[in-house]
Amino acid sequence: MKYLCLVTIALGSLVSVATAAEDRGERNDGMYPSNPAAKGMIDFDGASFIIHGKRVFLASGSVHYPRVPRDLWRDVLLRLKRSGMNCVETYVFWNFHERREGQFDFSTDEHDFKAFLKIAQDLGLYAIVRVGPYVCAEWNAGGYPNWLRFKQPGFPMRTNNKEYLAWNDHWYQTVLPIVAEHQITKGGNVIFVQLENEHPKGWGYLPKDPYFVHHYDMAVKHGIVVPMVMSGLNHGGAPRPSRNLDTQARTSPWFSTEFWAGWFDRYGAVSLKKQRETEYATWCIAAFGGGGYNYYMAHGGTNFDVWNDVSSAASYDYGSIIGQAGDLRPNYYLTKRTNQFAMSFVENMAVARDVTNDFKGEVSGGALAGARKGPSGTFLFLEGKGGNAGKAQVATVGSASVSLPLSGFLPLVRQMVVDPQLTIADSALAVLGVARNATALTVTVYGQPGDRGQLVLTGPGLKVGEGSAAFKATGSGDKVELDITVPAVNGVEEFLVDQGERVVRVLVTTRDVSLRAWTLDEPGKQWLAFGPALVLDATMIGNKPALTIERPLTEPACGQVAVYAGKGQAWHLGATSTATASAAPTFGTWTMGFSPEADADCDQSGWPTGEAPPALGADGDDGVCGWYRTVVEVPKAGPGTIVCPDDKNRLAFFVNGRKAVKGQVEFKAGRNVVAAFLAFDGRNKAWCYTGRWDTYDVKALSNRCKITVGDAIIPVKSWALRGGIDPARATSWIPVGDSGGRPGYFKSTFILPARSAFGVHPVLRADTRRLTFGAAWLNGKALGRYPEKIPVNGLYLPECWLKDGENTLVVFDEQGADPRNLGLYVETMASREVLRVVETVPASTAMVVPAENPVRDLALANRTNAAYRKTATCDATGPKIGNPAAAVDGDQDTGWANPDNKPGHWVAVDLGVPTRIVSCELLWNLPSLTFVYQVEGSIDGKDWKPLGDQVTAVP
Repeated sequence: MKYLCLVTIALGSLVSVATAAEDRGERNDGMYPSNPAAKGMIDFDGASFIIHGKRVFLASGSVHYPRVPRDLWRDVLLRLKRSGMNCVETYVFWNFHERREGQFDFSTDEHDFKAFLKIAQDLGLYAIVRVGPYVCAEWNAGGYPNWLRFKQPGFPMRTNNKEYLAWNDHWYQTVLPIVAEHQITKGGNVIFVQLENEHPKGWGYLPKDPYFVHHYDMAVKHGIVVPMVMSGLNHGGAPRPSRNLDTQARTSPWFSTEFWAGWFDRYGAVSLKKQRETEYATWCIAAFGGGGYNYYMAHGGTNFDVWNDVSSAASYDYGSIIGQAGDLRPNYYLTKRTNQFAMSFVENMAVARDVTNDFKGEVSGGALAGARKGPSGTFLFLEGKGGNAGKAQVATVGSASVSLPLSGFLPLVRQMVVDPQLTIADSALAVLGVARNATALTVTVYGQPGDRGQLVLTGPGLKVGEGSAAFKATGSGDKVELDITVPAVNGVEEFLVDQGERVVRVLVTTRDVSLRAWTLDEPGKQWLAFGPALVLDATMIGNKPALTIERPLTEPACGQVAVYAGKGQAWHLGATSTATASAAPTFGTWTMGFSPEADADCDQSGWPTGEAPPALGADGDDGVCGWYRTVVEVPKAGPGTIVCPDDKNRLAFFVNGRKAVKGQVEFKAGRNVVAAFLAFDGRNKAWCYTGRWDTYDVKALSNRCKITVGDAIIPVKSWALRGGIDPARATSWIPVGDSGGRPGYFKSTFILPARSAFGVHPVLRADTRRLTFGAAWLNGKALGRYPEKIPVNGLYLPECWLKDGENTLVVFDEQGADPRNLGLYVETMASREVLRVVETVPASTAMVVPAENPVRDLALANRTNAAYRKTATCDATGPKIGNPAAAVDGDQDTGWANPDNKPGHWVAVDLGVPTRIVSCELLWNLPSLTFVYQVEGSIDGKDWKPLGDQVTAVP
């Protein structure tokens, strides 16, 4: 006999999203062509973008410059470039640049958008710019300035309403000329512009709708000549074209402006399932005729100051390939491998046509995912379909056996013309890519340790040279055949084929090392480096290279860095270190200060007033909290109550400076000053909203607040408002004591030892979990809001904002929590060491790199999950879970669906014997979702009875 516990989960937010998406208007993935005069510099067809006459596969990643400290812009963009990407995408944020009407800032600190574009260009990155005015992006009010909601009369947003369009054009006439100035046609790097964003009426190419026509006309008027698009293209968690994409039948290339490689409620590396899904989709785009993609986000960064929306706080990590603090995640290396292949054969890939049917009889086991043939050669893409780590699948290609990856694709090439002097006639090992140097052309292949495969090269004047025992070479003249064995241990083996004035270098390495292979781009002088977690730079000192590399503190040093450049230029450099991060610094004495808004004698001259409380922002502040004040006359002293119907915001009342506890406080006879502190998490990003802005997501003290003293209801004649928080408002600073629950500012210092470019770079966070709600400033720089809404324990302290010696941290806590509960800690997962490697070591030196597919211990991953230790089952006569075991696989991306796809997903847990259920705790790690769940029980798995009331929660 069984006793089952059934948990039914209704994902309310998912249901609302599906409803909102039903009316999507016209949705296509077409693009507006570039101006005829610009076509020589930027153009496109159905296959790809064409820049300066050459076809380009556009591998792009989103980096939002306001979410990155300016001093880290170059560092983040370099990491993007090192991943093999050639483009960066960003929004331009209206409310960030025009916080107060008419006061634009495009020059100070993180506002210097032009400098961001220039740094990207200096690194060789193209730019896609999305000018809004609506951006979504989990950004405060979706990018609209708060002052706009106070324009009268109110008008509907994002419609053809003339008042709205006038404000739309107010933004456009400022931002579009800046973007136009940096177009590729003006010597800049902007190659593509998106107008609007995720509009419910239409996406893509929309030349007929008057609203979108207006936007396009404004762009042309202000000098935009590069290709454009409305709202976006092919957004999704794993977007990809059809396996049989016919690029000749299209007018624009397939492209995704938002490939969601993570999600905004994530922190850290995404799950293995999501990694594989992302890798697979990325390969599909490259393999099946796509023109490129843009990872959203490649680096999420931080919502500094007040820029978060209601769904987030300070961290906007997004589970990105580059973490909030700059650390590199597994998906970073997976996409790098795809990009290295794509960039090696980009012009042929762009025009290749599907020839899969021609090769189906040659590849066994259903492993052939696709084949494409272009004028320079043919690509074969073999698909790995899972399996256990260490038990590789094997397919037969012709007469060759090929080990398949556990996920993603294995790319092979046939008759691939690399340049006029060399063709890769055949490959039975995966090709990582080709590096081109004036005196050497390097082809890299990889596989599982012990794999064997052939690489056939053709071209004039080939002559077998020398190399390691991993290669057996035959032939000369016009053809050389290499039988290659992948090294049994991590490392790189080399073989040289002479070709007159240059050498053709063939390298073979393991799949693990292929993820730590770096193509260091310099036109005509490409270098390759293998081993380190990141190569920051590489230079020559005399006749030897010197590399600056990174080592994550969670990994051992790579031991060896193998470097290859031109003819006769191959080095093996030692990279050893056991350095660890020192303990986090500790705070000195804390002091506290209070702004005067709750005081009876606070000067409120100049504050906006009204019989109804003014909405936050009426005084020009665009923050997420504010003070309201009023004076009431009380006929007789005594206890009183303040009741205010507000369950959406945080609200605290003070009477003559004393906090009301549960709405109760003492009043004195005569004049009493009542102050209210109102706070909320952030302004809604207004996804797909097209209604009036003056009535949307208004934040204000309710005008139905009621004050009662004794039996008397005390009338309130008017309220005054002062918005925002600012440490400069704090009066005298005094030693920390009892705050009385009053919102307060708390200040302390800590000492940081002198730092250098090399050595350990610890990532510091301020752990705010024992505080309430608030914000913090480091050396005067706003760190953003807490508590975090994603699983990270505290605010990120950017290294560039820290000082050698004394640093000052100021915290504002809405309930005056004791700041001594706050501490600094080193986030080891994000910390790293910078090393300079110059000394040579034997080529046999061990190369230490992480495994591409580490064995997962699900029992360990679920060690705190009691349900994992039970047997998942389901009613044989009721709705079935397709794979009951998936309900407890420890993977955050596992999902369930009823066979009829109706709302309400369920999981059944078999408790083995009849058991009295006292409570049921549902652990959920997607804090962006509001859900309803109900627990039911059954002895036989057929008749289910409720075990408790329905519970609503926000996890």
